[in-house]
Amino acid sequence: MIADMPKPSKKATVDELRGGLAKLGLDTKGKKETLWRRLLTAFHRAKSTPSPETEAGAASQVEKTQEVHGPTRKKWGKQPYRSFLCFDVEATCSGGKDFHYPNEIIEFPVVLLQWVEADDDDVDTTSPSSSTSDTASTSSSRKRLKRVDTFHSYVRPTWRPELGEFCTNLTGITQDMVDSAPTFPEMLVQLEKWLDGHGLRDDDYLIDALWVTDGPWDLRDFIPKQLHISPLSPPRYPRYFLGPYLNIKQAVQTVLSEEYRRAEYARTHPDNPPNQRALSRIGTGRYLSRAEREGGKGPRFYGTIPQMLEMLQLGEFEGRRHSGLDDAGNVARILIALAEKDVLIEPNGRLHHHKNARKWPWMAERGVVVWEEWMRGVGPAGDKDGKEGEGSQDKDKAGEEKEGEGVAVVEERIEGEEVVGTLRENGEGTSSSGTRRAETGMRVGTGTGTRMGT
Repeated sequence: MIADMPKPSKKATVDELRGGLAKLGLDTKGKKETLWRRLLTAFHRAKSTPSPETEAGAASQVEKTQEVHGPTRKKWGKQPYRSFLCFDVEATCSGGKDFHYPNEIIEFPVVLLQWVEADDDDVDTTSPSSSTSDTASTSSSRKRLKRVDTFHSYVRPTWRPELGEFCTNLTGITQDMVDSAPTFPEMLVQLEKWLDGHGLRDDDYLIDALWVTDGPWDLRDFIPKQLHISPLSPPRYPRYFLGPYLNIKQAVQTVLSEEYRRAEYARTHPDNPPNQRALSRIGTGRYLSRAEREGGKGPRFYGTIPQMLEMLQLGEFEGRRHSGLDDAGNVARILIALAEKDVLIEPNGRLHHHKNARKWPWMAERGVVVWEEWMRGVGPAGDKDGKEGEGSQDKDKAGEEKEGEGVAVVEERIEGEEVVGTLRENGEGTSSSGTRRAETGMRVGTGTGTRMGT
């Protein structure tokens, strides 16, 4: 059993490492360092995934406090989280490809999914759409993932309060909608009241809940931008926006890639019994290696929300694309579909302490935006750090990308491992695990800002 395997040693021989990988049904090709890291990753993944014996009693045990979460969490059946906050903001926008732009959030929707008992009277098991749109059951835990509530608010921008025609045409959000809406700090008061009403917040941390987003951009980029433009009083960075989260794009790719791999192995090895990996439960937190993601063996399983719906055979996108509420609702449909596969729903990304939040060169003191000055090459004190300097736009146009100049470093932690990559201004994101291009789905952001996503 993998749970009983010793921690791989660097002193192990190549044959010993390959033997250990072969027992787990893993790739045995590569140099010694590669083999050791592959086996070590499998070891840590096995230690972090409860065995069937451990899972049976998990519902009555209190899980240890996570690195970022303050309160302790309980296991919900065989799932580590009880609640899922499907979340997709819309921001001020016009055509262009400048990821530095000070986007302001203008729509903030959250669709709440929770595990409920399978025989819950509130679960409509007779509805034709309930199995794919509003609820999902896991046979092993006899629970269902159900859409239980929605938070929705438009948000009034304050730095550039007037919406452009492009933005309105793209999102369907009109000037009247935002003029009568609360500002971002006012909206957060309503959000926190809603979170507290569902018992999802304790000491400003999420409790037994996980954000679910279509990519990393909403939490990683738009929230810190908005908190600088519209600082809270007293100043703070809400801790419920930090910690682990689920990137639904990566989750779908992980689950479908693993299903495809297992099916292909069974097809090409009909006489072989299932190996340990084939018998293990698929989890959304598993990290796909570059070879697995871009090896060219089978579909890539990475796409926009409509493409993910198609891959999961859920039909067409419900509602209006680039409506934050409809985007969040369709993300919820995708998560419910994964739950129907009895997948272990766990985080695949993490946002660390707010002091590590991303910074942009137009950020002066709190609440002050010096976009025009930076565009003219006379930006704030941040220029002294060499992040952006005079003439940087010309360099961008020429396609020159140097470290610390036109490149924002992205830090994400997946399965306890930090993956450092870059998000480039030319619309292409790269990381140590592969290349993410804008054509997989690009949502245009404000001014000259571009939001990638749905």
